[in-house]
Amino acid sequence: MTSFLAYLNTLNPIIQGALGSALFAAAMIVLRWLLRGARSGGRSWFRVVSKQAVAKHILYRDYVRSGEVWKFTWGYLFVFANVLESVVQAFSVLTFFAGVWALLSGTWLALIACFIALSLLLDAVSWLKDWSSETSIGGYDSEVKAELLARFQAKKAQEDGPEKRGG
Repeated sequence: MTSFLAYLNTLNPIIQGALGSALFAAAMIVLRWLLRGARSGGRSWFRVVSKQAVAKHILYRDYVRSGEVWKFTWGYLFVFANVLESVVQAFSVLTFFAGVWALLSGTWLALIACFIALSLLLDAVSWLKDWSSETSIGGYDSEVKAELLARFQAKKAQEDGPEKRGG
């Protein structure tokens, strides 16, 4: 590396400037490419988070807060199952990385494991939040909300049958 830098110092200043400009242009192209990928990935992530939020809203609004015992029970069992799944995943990740950490004796692996486990535990906690009000999904993707709410309303009307719709 030092010999390469020494070679660059021997070049004509105009050539050094051209090389610097080319390097800067390449860095800008790579940066734009990375930002474009991050933006589209952010949109995809936002759609996934919106679907989760609307699903939680529907679950809490129509099952957990339902006056019917079977819907209430089913809703809480569904919430509990999702929380338990995330907790199990978190402890699985912790166990796996603790084993790898013991094998390699690297403390940065513990940091990664803790971050992943914390994310899974935060997801588990988010299932415990009451999602039944409209304000709980107000900031999420409106297309996803409309799609899931319409699909759920059709399924709910089919489950209720004509006797509950007054027919």
